[in-house]
This record gives sequence, C-alpha cells and structure tokens, in this order.
Amino acid sequence: MLVVIGDGQVVLAELLASVLVKRGWHVGAVPTTPASVVEAVDRLTPDLCLLDARSLGAGPELIESVVDRTAGRTKVIALSSDASPACASASLSAGADGFVTKSGGVDDLLAAVDRVVGGEQVVVETAERARPRSPSSAAAHAMAAYLTSRERQCLALLVDGAGTARIAQVMGVSTLTVRSHIRAVLTKLGVHSRLEAAALEVRHGLLDASDRGVQRAPRSAHAG
Repeated sequence: MLVVIGDGQVVLAELLASVLVKRGWHVGAVPTTPASVVEAVDRLTPDLCLLDARSLGAGPELIESVVDRTAGRTKVIALSSDASPACASASLSAGADGFVTKSGGVDDLLAAVDRVVGGEQVVVETAERARPRSPSSAAAHAMAAYLTSRERQCLALLVDGAGTARIAQVMGVSTLTVRSHIRAVLTKLGVHSRLEAAALEVRHGLLDASDRGVQRAPRSAHAG
C-alpha cells in the first residue's frame, strides 16, 4: 500500500512515516507545501493521503484537489490540531474519507487508517474529551524537569526521527539501554508512544540549547 503524508510539521510527518513503514506501507513522499502535495499525488496516485492542510497553509480546497485529481481512487484522511466538529465537517464536506485529530496519538490514527482502507468513513474528533487532556506548557515542562541528561538526549534524537539502533550509535550505549531510556521518557512525560513524546516536545519546546547541541541523527522517514 502506498501513502503520501502532507504535513507542515516535518518531524511529526517523518515519525508517522516511520511507523507506517514498519507496518508494511510504502511512503512515497512526505511533501511540505500544497504544490508538492498535488505533484506527489499526480505522480504516484497513492492508495492513501494523510493530509494536514492547515499546517501547509491551505484549507479544505487542498483536500478537494486531491480527491478530484485522483477521481476518488486515493483515500484521504484529514489530520488536524483542531478537534472542533466544524473542522471535521469541513474536511468531510471537501471529500475526506476520515478526520483524525493529532491530539489522539498514533494509535487512534493507525486504527483510523485501517478502517478507512477497509471502506469506512471515520471521524476521531473527540479524543481530547475521551482521554486526559494534553498537559499545559507549564505542566509539560514540569514533567520534563525529571528527565535525566541522557533521557533528554534520547528525546532530542527521537524528535529527529532516529530509531533505536541509531540512538544507540549516537549515544554509545546498547539498544537495551536505549529502550530503557525511552521507557523512562514515556513514563515521565505521561505519554504512550515515541511519536507522542516527540509531539509533546515540538509543541512545548521541552529541550533547551544544551540538549539540542548533542550530536543529532540525520532525519529519515525510514528510521528503524
């Protein structure tokens, strides 16, 4: 199955691409502008397009363009940081097959992908009300204060899209130690996945200049 991920939040898009590759999907492109989304869809006619139009500086018309240009052959799931029913309605009216808020986490999105590919129309816009609310910036920073320096370095590499093996190489430790650090990061930040941890850091800027000064892994949609 071929997917195109159009999202202006590049780190999150690449982390999502990594998750989908591990599930057996082929990520054809991760475009970051409306024009490059259209070009990728024209060139590839993917089975699925995950699209956060707003993060690309566009609106529902970008969804309409994808649907029209592929004559409906490409399933479209609209992603958004806006969990309002109005945003969901606008996306579905533009032709999206599904609508998923980013606050729900990667598990909600993967479940939505499976259902949309199976022919369902899916709306997951109540995730924030169905689970504990995302922490405020102050609360997120308070939780991050409990991270050790090695755990903060690990989080920095997760944000860059590094997989376990690459993190172990950069930090000079075993993969077992890396997994231990990652478990500690998830526990201390109160999240359930690497993607959610990276999203929390991107949203609230949990790492300071010294954390960002560590050797960084090259970003790759296919990090293991």
